Parts: sequence; structure tokens; C-alpha cells
Amino acid sequence: MWSAAYVSKIDKSIQPYGLVVPPSYSPSAAHRWRVDTWFHGRSETLSEVNFLADRQRNVGEFAPRDTIVVHLYGRYCNASKFAGEVDLFEALDAVRKQYPIDEDRILIRGFSMGGATAWHIGAHFAGLWAAVQPGAGFAETAQYQKVKLTGDSAPPSWEQKLWHLYDATDYAGNLFNTSTVAYNGEIDPQKQAADMMEHSMAEEGLRLIRIVGPQTAHKYTRIRRSRSPA
Repeated sequence: MWSAAYVSKIDKSIQPYGLVVPPSYSPSAAHRWRVDTWFHGRSETLSEVNFLADRQRNVGEFAPRDTIVVHLYGRYCNASKFAGEVDLFEALDAVRKQYPIDEDRILIRGFSMGGATAWHIGAHFAGLWAAVQPGAGFAETAQYQKVKLTGDSAPPSWEQKLWHLYDATDYAGNLFNTSTVAYNGEIDPQKQAADMMEHSMAEEGLRLIRIVGPQTAHKYTRIRRSRSPA
């Protein structure tokens, strides 16, 4: 595991990303490698420095076998909107220059704010990914933010219209082009994202596969496997 960076075409800034290369990797192997992208959750104290430091010592939530994992900085904590969205594609281009990746096995994954990113990136660009795996997160604006759409306190119409630029529920039909598996804890309020996407996908004739952590809040369930008796 180590850190890398690229020069962004947006503003010529140097943008970091993390990289986990599996022990099985060999530059001489005639093999193209699966790539998982990982989107981090919100942290109000996140910076390029502590992001890079964490990438030097931590493989992250998941490090599948024979898989290169790309950790996105995503321009701080904007759920990969605007420049953060471009960050994904620029980071993938940088990885392509160094490693032979399998274009048919690129996965989108993330949790919490990163789960929101996975919903957004997964639904908007569904045909590019072998699978999309959001954990919790948010998928649309109005219900998640508990916004009143009528009355004096309602946001102006132009603002509501702009929500649809990123609301993943509007693009649920695109997930026909990939496999989507959503995770949330049973008692996590952010299960709302998968509830909304399940409903929106059903309207398109699609079924959302869901994994629910029993009596689990805002985290992944850890399953302990007991040893068989001798």
C-alpha cells in the first residue's frame, strides 16, 4: 500500500490517491487486474496530509485477493460532485498508465458519504462498472434532507431542479447495465438510501440486491467464523 498522485487537467493541481497492490501482482505476468475503487466517508478534519498518511499504513475497509484497490481523495468531502467526480476518472487514467487493468472488472465501492458517491457514480456511469457496491450513504436530496417541497420554506424551483443533476434515483434505470449490491446496517438511518433506490429501481423493473447487518448501526457487520471442533 502506498500513495500516488496525478496532475489534474482541471486546475493543474496535484491530487493524491491511495493504491493497494496485491502480493500476487507481478509486472511480468500476462494478466489484467481487477480494480476496486474506494470512496471514503466524511471527515471534517480530512486533508491531503492525513489522507496520504493513512494510505501509507492502512489497506482500507476491503482489500480483495488479486485486486488493485484505488482510494480516492475526491477533493476533500464533496461526495465526488463536480471536480470530485473528475477525480475518479483522472485517478483511473493514472493507474492505467502503470498497471494492466481489466476494463471489464472495475468496481465502485464506498461507505457513508462514500456510499453516496457509489450511488451517484454507479448510476450515472453504470455501463463502465462490473459492479456497484454502495454502503449506506444518500441517494437523493429531498427526503434525505427532510426538505419541505411546498410552502414558504420550500427551496426555489431552480434549486429543486438542480437536485436532479445528481439525484441517483433519477438514474436508477441505468443500473440495468451493471450489478448492484447495497449494504446497510439494520438500524442505520442511512438505510434510507437503499430504500429509495430499491423503490426507484423497482419502478424500472429492476431488483436491488441488499445485504443488511443485523442490529447494526452505521458500520459494517463483522462476521466471526467459529472453528470446527477437532
